[in-house]
Amino acid sequence: MILPLNDVLTMLACFALSGLLSFSYPHVDETWAAVLVLLVAGCIVVFQQLGHYSRRRQFWQEVGDVILAAGVSFLLHAALLYLLKINFSRLWMMTSWVLIAFLIPLSRQVTKRVSLSLGGWKQRTVIVGTGEIARETASIYAADPHLGYDVVAFIDPWQEAPARMRVEEREVPVHKLARDDVTLPSWLGRPHVVVALDLNDLPGRETLIEKLSLYHGDIDVISPVRGLPISNARVSHFFSYDILSLRICNNLARPWSQVLKRAFDIVAASAMLVFLAPLLGVIALLVRSGGAPVVFAHTRVGRHGRLFQCLKFRTMVPDARTVLNRLLASDPEARAEWERSYKLKDDPRITAFGAFLRKTSLDELPQLWNVLRGDMSLVGPRPVVADEIERYGDAKAYYYEVRPGLTGLWQISGRSDLDYDRRISLDTWYVRNWTLWYDVLILFKTLLTVPAKAGAY
Repeated sequence: MILPLNDVLTMLACFALSGLLSFSYPHVDETWAAVLVLLVAGCIVVFQQLGHYSRRRQFWQEVGDVILAAGVSFLLHAALLYLLKINFSRLWMMTSWVLIAFLIPLSRQVTKRVSLSLGGWKQRTVIVGTGEIARETASIYAADPHLGYDVVAFIDPWQEAPARMRVEEREVPVHKLARDDVTLPSWLGRPHVVVALDLNDLPGRETLIEKLSLYHGDIDVISPVRGLPISNARVSHFFSYDILSLRICNNLARPWSQVLKRAFDIVAASAMLVFLAPLLGVIALLVRSGGAPVVFAHTRVGRHGRLFQCLKFRTMVPDARTVLNRLLASDPEARAEWERSYKLKDDPRITAFGAFLRKTSLDELPQLWNVLRGDMSLVGPRPVVADEIERYGDAKAYYYEVRPGLTGLWQISGRSDLDYDRRISLDTWYVRNWTLWYDVLILFKTLLTVPAKAGAY
């Protein structure tokens, strides 16, 4: 109930603040005020329909919705004021909606964190199931306080699980149910119910799910099917039949999506090269002072399996290959680490300045030229060498479908601290679920992740 009020107050504050920033307050009359009230009310209705006040969506999903709503509202605002022949400041109006797109998600975060500190916002949640999907769902809820789901119990319809299950750093009790019984213990109160059954546990449990929905109101059902492009799935059903249809959309297989992604790469990479030109010059001079060459080109596998020269600032000693071969021949532990991930945490080939460049990921900035050439994309799977691609197995079809990225899910999820299977999983998830908004989001998260230097070596 507080969130809609928070959004209204934030929008009104943004309209007032934009006047200070743009030094231009509009002339207020009844018509102008009516347009403003209409737009604010429209935004609140849109947010309500999108589930911002009821369904507890993830933070970055809400951010995307708010940015889109603010953009559409800006266009409507301009159109209405023009059609009604009302004088208005274009700078004030643009500043207002930019502030709204930025400050509404921020103010919601503050509101929810304050509420959490006061014991609010949390929703007592029980998870029906004790298998892998149930445990993973509980871990996701525990890791994202923005959602506010507080898992207080697991429900075991088979009466086979232990009395308690571990979720992150705490033990959660398990309540055992007789078959198709949906009576929850009184100490749980009226919790939110989440059904998270593994695929082999679903047959014969339709009655249980139906009764949970009947007696406990709105419930969530976590899909047990893995490996689908879930963010692009479209849900539909058939009138008078209990059949759910998921239309799976492979966005990156569509020509228009490929054109959109490539256009975004060209525009963004060009702007970044111009903006970062002084920094690139300084780094080049410092690398050159340690010997030639400044840029190192390494053969990597690109889209459709085509090989290309991936550019980086040189971070290693000139005779790096000889040093590596000597180390792998004499140190079994280093050889095993190299065979696992094709990386070494304590790599003797790396120079002191090169270590700094790697920690900050500045060594990869020359890849902006690879992006402009069409060898790479700003966001995509991590570029790999030919020897690595076979480790992808069947998943290499996903890798071949797109250009490798300057950054990607791997870089914002732990980098070299991740095992290789997890790295492949992140790459394939990105390809299956691509949207332009995810590219923008990953680029933004890269800016937040790189300074932390987590997993960089």
